[in-house]
Amino acid sequence: MGVDVRDDLGRFTLGNSASPGRPPRKTEQAFLRAMVASISMEDWISIVTEAVRAAKLGDPAARQWLSRHLLGDPAHKAPTPREIEILDASGAEEAAFQMDVLYAQLNAKP
Repeated sequence: MGVDVRDDLGRFTLGNSASPGRPPRKTEQAFLRAMVASISMEDWISIVTEAVRAAKLGDPAARQWLSRHLLGDPAHKAPTPREIEILDASGAEEAAFQMDVLYAQLNAKP
């Protein structure tokens, strides 16, 4: 690397570009759209039915997965497939920004 992006203590300096960082939200949405488009409702019902069966038999991962999808994951800030569908239907990118602002306000520490 030609440019030194670390300070004397080995920490990355502010503004360095050593890492591309997390993918842009548009990239996440594109992958989520592709995933949603690749599964039929019958496939999804089969997956959920199997998760319910496994959860009833005591599988903690199945219980956690079902809980996260049915009750929500408060620490998770990515848009849900339904939110993406609404954004697409509205055609308003401003809605995405407003949703991010709302999430930030709801999750702000007092």
